[in-house]
Amino acid sequence: MTKAEQKKLEQVAKAEFINTSLGCVLEAIRESSGKTSSSTQIRIDLQRRNRYIRFHRYGEDFNIQIYRSGDVDIEFKEFCHEPRKYRIFAYDPDKEVQTSFLEQFRQDMRMVIVEFLERADWHTILDFMPMDSDDWREAFIHSLEFAVNPEEPHRWNPDWTNN
Repeated sequence: MTKAEQKKLEQVAKAEFINTSLGCVLEAIRESSGKTSSSTQIRIDLQRRNRYIRFHRYGEDFNIQIYRSGDVDIEFKEFCHEPRKYRIFAYDPDKEVQTSFLEQFRQDMRMVIVEFLERADWHTILDFMPMDSDDWREAFIHSLEFAVNPEEPHRWNPDWTNN
């Protein structure tokens, strides 16, 4: 196999991974949006094989960046805090690693999108989320305890922890 053919196969594999990652986010939006009555803007930008998904409400944002390199970042923003940006996946051509990530990513997106759409207090969440963390998921779940409305039961699910 020539280098050109090998590069083309790698690009096809990355494109498949990127589309599957985007599908995880879109599926989470579909599942979460029926449960909410909040006014949230959701914007999807497709730019040069990069995928940017932005959730916005007044003063609060949650962004997902799926780059053409295959890397995946998430970013939490709130007007009183510095943005928190986490690299949650650095592209790995190993299919098992990708599959493991995609299974967890699907759960993570359900968790975060539900909380954003159900109006969890992003200010409080960012109070408890560290600027740099190896485990953003644990920090996010921990912060939910303080960010949800005290009259309602906690929305998160024990299945949302690491697999």
